[in-house]
Amino acid sequence: SFETSLAAFPDSYRQPIRYLHALYPSWTYSLIKTQLDFNQAALSYTNKALIPASHPELVRSQNVVEGKNWRYASVDTVRYYLDPRLHLNGGQALMFEKLSYNPQVDLRVAKEILSDTNMKGIDESTHKSYAEIFVDVAKKYNISLSNILSRAIQEAGGTSPTLSKGAQGVSVNGKTYYNIFNIGANTGYQDGIAYAVRMNWDNREKAIDGGVAYLASHYTQNKQDSLYLQRFDLYSKHLGTHSYMTNILAPVDEVKHILKGYLKTNTLSIKRHLEIPIFLNMPTQVRYPLRGQHLQNINTNLQKNKPLSTLSLSYKQDVDLEDGMGHPHIQLTDGSYQLEEDIDYHISYMHQHQRGQASFVITGMNGYCGTIRKNYMIH
Repeated sequence: SFETSLAAFPDSYRQPIRYLHALYPSWTYSLIKTQLDFNQAALSYTNKALIPASHPELVRSQNVVEGKNWRYASVDTVRYYLDPRLHLNGGQALMFEKLSYNPQVDLRVAKEILSDTNMKGIDESTHKSYAEIFVDVAKKYNISLSNILSRAIQEAGGTSPTLSKGAQGVSVNGKTYYNIFNIGANTGYQDGIAYAVRMNWDNREKAIDGGVAYLASHYTQNKQDSLYLQRFDLYSKHLGTHSYMTNILAPVDEVKHILKGYLKTNTLSIKRHLEIPIFLNMPTQVRYPLRGQHLQNINTNLQKNKPLSTLSLSYKQDVDLEDGMGHPHIQLTDGSYQLEEDIDYHISYMHQHQRGQASFVITGMNGYCGTIRKNYMIH
């Protein structure tokens, strides 16, 4: 039955999806026939695709257009992040997961996902745990709990020592307003707070409920029900006009938080459905513009399938707590090649914000598979 469903996909998609099926047999897949030309779509998205980088191969020009380092992404960079085949691996495929509410992702999962963030405790204004608030609104709006948690962590700076302005709250005329998801913050947090004032989000529960209501009505109920589709609005008449974020890295960044939560709660392999787009005139291969020499042809890379346990790992077992975090310097090498984080592997940390024993999990990506878990001490 799996091979029957797989026959609907082009050849270049099949081997990566077979790899995912071997890892997670309960996952199911369907395709979205976009009828969009791949290169023309990439060109359209360059009009509103930003990247926090300055390398000439990643950016269209050195002109900073937002903040201190946000520049327009080059068309080759957009092509890389737009190509679904390059994200069909154990580290990133969840960006295609349907974002409707999954009852198997419950309060326990929410608490685990938030356990290492600044939203792990109780909201002082409502005396409810953040986990309870997120579970309630996920059910209310039939939206993925994992998605709104990862979105909140990404937007609110939940893993940083300091929460974002919107999550901290900003006083306006003697009253404090919150915007956990930075809704309406198009040019900075001031826009987001102005939106929160209009919506009367004067506590964090209101901001979470209102933000999720916005996500549901504008995106998940509007055919943009995956991280990928919220960045790439493939159903829009004018591409790039209805994206949740201008950050071209958004799906890759946010899926890290979802993956971390699933790994910590052992829910990665439960039943999930992934919808994967296909384009017209797709190229044989698309390389990462900066480190293309390390990313081989899609099928060749996946066929390598090398376990992380066969590689050389070095890390410092005792580290100091600095700026609210304790991270050891980690190096993974495959012979003479030093693996690249978020290209060859992804790291999730646990208890990295406090002194004592902490741990990390390394998950293989692209041509590397399996996981490594190690403990270390923070002083």
